[in-house]
Amino acid sequence: MVIICRFGFNLEGNIQNFSINIGFDHYLKQKYLGKNINPELPMPAFSLLNVRVSYKDDSLGIGNLEYYIVGNNLLNSEARLQNSQLKFLSPLPGINISAGIKITI
Repeated sequence: MVIICRFGFNLEGNIQNFSINIGFDHYLKQKYLGKNINPELPMPAFSLLNVRVSYKDDSLGIGNLEYYIVGNNLLNSEARLQNSQLKFLSPLPGINISAGIKITI
């Protein structure tokens, strides 16, 4: 059994047609590790910062358009989850920035 200890916050706000969401999570170094077969090595602590900015356009006659930009792991932390089977092979992705358009009918 693995217990993951983390804390964080999420801020969200709207100004007219603009919306912003900022999330921060900090994962602590593991204290309680599995010892059934092999001793488990603790993964180091890391922090993740995620941001989403969007603009909603209501001018479309049959629905709404939303333009957005999303940034994940903006601190470019080497993030390895303690409960992942691939933690020694591959960390979570680094900085990831994407943009898109969402159409709501």
